[in-house]
Amino acid sequence: MNLEKKVADSLIAYLEDLKSFNVNFIALKNEINSNKIQLSKKETKDIKGLDMKTPSLPFDPDEKMELEELSNAIENCMRCKLGGKRNHLVFGSGSKNAKLVIIGEAPGAEEDKQGIPFVGRAGQMLTKMIENVIEVPRQEVFICNILKCRPPENRNPEEDEISCCEPYLKKQLEIINPKLILTLGKFASQWLLQSDTPISKLRGRFSSYHGIPCLPTFHPAYLLRNPKQKKFVHEDLLKVKEVYHSNVVPKIELNL
Repeated sequence: MNLEKKVADSLIAYLEDLKSFNVNFIALKNEINSNKIQLSKKETKDIKGLDMKTPSLPFDPDEKMELEELSNAIENCMRCKLGGKRNHLVFGSGSKNAKLVIIGEAPGAEEDKQGIPFVGRAGQMLTKMIENVIEVPRQEVFICNILKCRPPENRNPEEDEISCCEPYLKKQLEIINPKLILTLGKFASQWLLQSDTPISKLRGRFSSYHGIPCLPTFHPAYLLRNPKQKKFVHEDLLKVKEVYHSNVVPKIELNL
């Protein structure tokens, strides 16, 4: 390969990278002079609002998609700092026709290794919650998390990470369109309901997400540390069970 070809290929690759960041204007060094450059109001607004840290979405949010298509579209996601540290992106698992979607916080160590949500100790407890209390086979519900990649040392999700993953979860819920949603813990519950109300006050009370009944409860990992709280989660799951197995429309108790 001659030198000119190498330079051209490198330049094309660089421009493609810039394009992925929604960059559509480049000022050359000798052109950066207010007396020589006149930008339109729209161009100025575009440049000021450009976020160089967050690549564009790898899919069109307005496009109709299947779950598998969405999974394929985001499998190489690097929109936030967690992307480069993961072993697997944990998209979610279960039925694409699920009547119940269960949303947790983020993958843990085992989930990161296997690429499947809730497979560690908390996952074993969740399976018992689904099958023994709600009385539904785990494979018939869809389980996912707010974040698709594991935070280091299982720390709490950070705001920028949630913002990057938010469109993925929204699209999953749009595609599945379940009968009801069960959120596990503070982060999933507060994000879905757009509320800063403590989980202790949200749990056990139905709210609505785009017309879909949503019930928050404690996270299984919290129950492992606080087993006395299991009785409250059992009460919450019985409410889910009643709605799941009948035509009962739950009373919305939280209008957030």
